[in-house]
Amino acid sequence: MVTLGSKGCYIRSREFSCSLPAIDVISVDSSGAGDAFISTLVSYLLYDYDLISAAKIATYAAGLSTTRQGTTTALVDRYTLEPYIRRMEAHLLK
Repeated sequence: MVTLGSKGCYIRSREFSCSLPAIDVISVDSSGAGDAFISTLVSYLLYDYDLISAAKIATYAAGLSTTRQGTTTALVDRYTLEPYIRRMEAHLLK
């Protein structure tokens, strides 16, 4: 898996490969986006989501983090992230 900043991410395994786009937001500071992506990816894998769904959710977290200043202060929590995803792609969430 490779994060591609404003272009989203690319996933490749022996079974498949795909690109996932970044969400369309007005970015003010992207310094914590990678941390937001990986922490969300791991969290949703631990919540028993499949890799593609967890990565799509992680792109939302990374994108939303760029709308705020800072790194740890820009991270979104689950209670902010999931309502946003429900408005955009409700089928991603269990």
